[in-house]
Amino acid sequence: MERLGGTAEAEPLSPEKIAEDKARAEDKRREQEAFAEARRQDEIKKALKLWGYGGRVGGTEGVGYLRGRGLAPLPFVLPLRFHPHFKYWHSRPVPGQKRQEFFVLFSGPAMLAPITGLDGSFAGVHITYFDPRRPGRKIELEDPYAEPRDDGRPSLIAPKKIRGSKRNASIKLLQPEGFTRLVVGEGWETTASVALAEYGTDVFSRTAYWVSIDLQSMGGKAIETIAHPHLKNRAGRPLKVPGPFPDMDDPRALTIPDQVEEVVRLGDGDSDRFTAEQVMARANARWAKPGRRQFDAWAPEGQDYNDILMGAS
Repeated sequence: MERLGGTAEAEPLSPEKIAEDKARAEDKRREQEAFAEARRQDEIKKALKLWGYGGRVGGTEGVGYLRGRGLAPLPFVLPLRFHPHFKYWHSRPVPGQKRQEFFVLFSGPAMLAPITGLDGSFAGVHITYFDPRRPGRKIELEDPYAEPRDDGRPSLIAPKKIRGSKRNASIKLLQPEGFTRLVVGEGWETTASVALAEYGTDVFSRTAYWVSIDLQSMGGKAIETIAHPHLKNRAGRPLKVPGPFPDMDDPRALTIPDQVEEVVRLGDGDSDRFTAEQVMARANARWAKPGRRQFDAWAPEGQDYNDILMGAS
């Protein structure tokens, strides 16, 4: 009975009710995971179809892009394809409705790279749109539905897209059989630049060159966020970024083969160093094993390894 000014205590759940609720929650979790996996597999099928649209790079505007990045001619073959009029799908708000619709913003020349899993299975396609009028430069196109940037300049669309899945997957630019050394970078142009620089050395023949596609895939999920020492959010408080300690159970993060004895992670000097250092720390912890050596190789401030290649060419 309720007393004046108080409430009756809730009756404790029986062991049977607790078990029933737990089983129901587990069934719902499995159902959600199955639905997500079905969607992922459907996206992979669509990405494989898009990859099939790509053709040879030789004799196309794609060679101009590679040459403009100092990557043509090459003494080795990269797993790239070219498409002259690849559609760029974008989203816009539907007037009077609280939803977005997709439409083709433009179509133009693009370089395609395959994203594959640890076992080599196809997972997705990485698309780089470039401007053939400016050799080696990516497309610069204003986003008609985005707010201007903080400095007042218009927002530009992302010149790169991914279709399919990047879950524990990477772009494997070069992968010799039985490799024991791994060089992994964020972008394929940067990673290919390092491969070219190492070509002909005693380490090249035993090195695989992978592209993690983005930094977060390399480091995986963090168990907590930490305050950035310099950057602030819109409220003027320290910006929170993923910290150095990884979630070891993150299934989306990139894993590497046990055979790898030495890892070299490429750090771009044109991204925020503090945030990137946290990524490198998480990757270092996730990939640690007895006898394995790991190194972080940072490009000079304001540059990446393709900038270095271009400066030397």
